[in-house]
Amino acid sequence: MSATADHAEERTNPASRLGFEPGQVVQEIGYDDDVDHDLREGIESIIGADLVDEDYDDVADGVVLWFRDEDGDLTDA
Repeated sequence: MSATADHAEERTNPASRLGFEPGQVVQEIGYDDDVDHDLREGIESIIGADLVDEDYDDVADGVVLWFRDEDGDLTDA
């Protein structure tokens, strides 16, 4: 793959710069209607699977935490 192709994917997939790789398990915490659906779909496209939810109780390779101002103190999350 060329450097040009890498840059093209970065422009079309907002998740490509986050370092996710195919086959990884990514847990999503704090999902609601106001999340960035393009980012979610981009991550799922890269990992080749759906994001797992808050109830997932196994090891995850990464976590997407949706945090809002009214959620309180981020360090408590």
